[in-house]
Amino acid sequence: MEKFSDKDVFGVRQDAKSMLITVCKKKTMTKTPMTYVSARNMMYIDPWLMASEPDKCDTVMRQLLSTCVDAKLIAADTCDDVLSGFTNFMRTTPRSVLQKF
Repeated sequence: MEKFSDKDVFGVRQDAKSMLITVCKKKTMTKTPMTYVSARNMMYIDPWLMASEPDKCDTVMRQLLSTCVDAKLIAADTCDDVLSGFTNFMRTTPRSVLQKF
């Protein structure tokens, strides 16, 4: 049986990850009942971005929740709980853990 180098394994993992991200984004943007902008804003749920740009993620999450309320996907009173949990998660989780995610 042929052995693969760590570099080859890493390359395959990165390619698979890239392909999965591309497919998920495409499906999300074509299947979302909201708008393209809302689907694009969902990228700020990425733990790496949450670690590097927490203020931007908080702002985008507010916009995303507002869009969900307008589309009647969630109740307005639920938004505060979701936003509070999201903000709490970003503040209490160490940045190094989010970046490794």
